[in-house]
Amino acid sequence: NFFTSLMENFLPNNNESNKVEPAIETEEQKQKRLRAERLAEIEIGEVRRQQRVSEDKLGYLFLFALQLLPLLGTDRIESLIYFFGVAVTTVYLGGRQEVVDAPEKISKNNALYAPIGASLAIGGLYLLLKAGIDITSFYAIMVTLFGALAISDIGVPILRNVFPNLDFANAEVPVPQMVADKLDLDKPALPLDGLVTLGLGVLCTAVYWAPVAGGMEG
Repeated sequence: NFFTSLMENFLPNNNESNKVEPAIETEEQKQKRLRAERLAEIEIGEVRRQQRVSEDKLGYLFLFALQLLPLLGTDRIESLIYFFGVAVTTVYLGGRQEVVDAPEKISKNNALYAPIGASLAIGGLYLLLKAGIDITSFYAIMVTLFGALAISDIGVPILRNVFPNLDFANAEVPVPQMVADKLDLDKPALPLDGLVTLGLGVLCTAVYWAPVAGGMEG
């Protein structure tokens, strides 16, 4: 009725008076929240990569078997099998590999300038060779570094498939606080899977360069 509605208009609303204002997020809290969301996004991507590697396990086993082919011989037929096997299988597996972030699209300007950049790079290499500067060692070092990084990257889903009982997603290795501050870590710890695969990459690099180091000492 009229009196009831009038009283409701003048009396304070208990629901409104009890309403709690949302807390204002500080910049530090925002950065921590964004980091946590980013880590969760990366973990979802790593799970997708792990599943894809499990689907393509025969291809990865074939690549591993090809690395043993030089032990059987280094004739022309073995070299051709190794070259085409590695080239075709790598392109196939790389095309099927899952990525954590959405791949960037090539813009029209990038596509137009790519041949120009490639021509300049080849021309620069030619001038260095004509000047008597041997870039073979520099090239080998750069390729080896990229190879180590590639091994540490693809090694994460492979490691999770080889050892499914180990919780690599949550396992961490404690590090000194000084290292954590230098790397801007939320807590003084690094992921176990990343450290193991990085170690594998460094180990493969050392094995690759071992004959070269032995020859220099000799």
